Amino acid sequence: MAITRQWSTTTCLPLLLAAACAGAGVRSGASSPRPLPDFTSESTNLGVIGRADSAAIALGLPPLWQDGRQPRSEEIRYSADGGIVLQSDLVRLVRDGNRVDGTLIRYWSAVNPFHDANAIPQWKMARYWESGRCGAVVRLGNLEACRLRFTSTPNWREIWDSLVSLGIATLPAQVALHHKSVLVNDGSSVTIGVRARDRVRQYSYANAWLFHDREDSAIVAFKGTLDMAYRFVRPSDNERSFRGRLDLGISTSEFTRCGSKVSWGIQMSSYAVARRPETTDSAARISYYIEVWGQLAMPGIRWGEPYPEIVQVLSIARVIPWGVASC
Repeated sequence: MAITRQWSTTTCLPLLLAAACAGAGVRSGASSPRPLPDFTSESTNLGVIGRADSAAIALGLPPLWQDGRQPRSEEIRYSADGGIVLQSDLVRLVRDGNRVDGTLIRYWSAVNPFHDANAIPQWKMARYWESGRCGAVVRLGNLEACRLRFTSTPNWREIWDSLVSLGIATLPAQVALHHKSVLVNDGSSVTIGVRARDRVRQYSYANAWLFHDREDSAIVAFKGTLDMAYRFVRPSDNERSFRGRLDLGISTSEFTRCGSKVSWGIQMSSYAVARRPETTDSAARISYYIEVWGQLAMPGIRWGEPYPEIVQVLSIARVIPWGVASC
């Protein structure tokens, strides 16, 4: 999404294969999308307006339990929330006869949660990051939301059938399980809702990647299925490719574009493809030629770093020792 969280791919492989088989069935010419199986209406918080519900309302969609405008349709909603600082996502799928339509909604807090009067407002940072990827941004209270835009239409019918095949309507709620108690400093949660005629069910899971049991593996598999839609989400207008020299140090690293002599700061989520110097010398550097996809940090944000620009890396295409390859 993204749904951007920590997930284990090994624990859910059988379930992901089941999703792929379901998708293959759709492609081979199944007559209609799979209906939701019978389920019992239940929820511990049905009727409570959460952040995802507020995002839906801001964009003109009712909460799941009030969505009676299409009484013969069926609906799946999946929201992933990583906290008040990050952008979060809501996925809405609606089956009406042989047609399945989908919507991806992104939402975020409009105010800075740390109450720093001198900080750049949260909504400005989110809008910079999502520029071009979002449609019209709307605000409801202290929350903003938008519909994500696509480069081409995802196969919503395949995604729907995969989710139904994986048991999204009948998975036990996490509160019904006997998970061990764990302490998580910075986690994520998902809320899943299904609606079929006069029945509505909603349940939640927190930090599914911690437990690796059957139910949590199913949650991971749901996320993997929804990734089939996120592959078609339009990149931000501020994203582009960068290539140049990476000077990787023990505590700090710098990036210099090909054809430039000005060093920029660089933020990378992982240095697994490159090694730092094995020394205690803080001035030591190992240099690489790199090609990455990312964007420059929002103007005005430098996190105290002494650089005119900072590259925020989203994906890495190539990392080669400098000298073996260069600009």
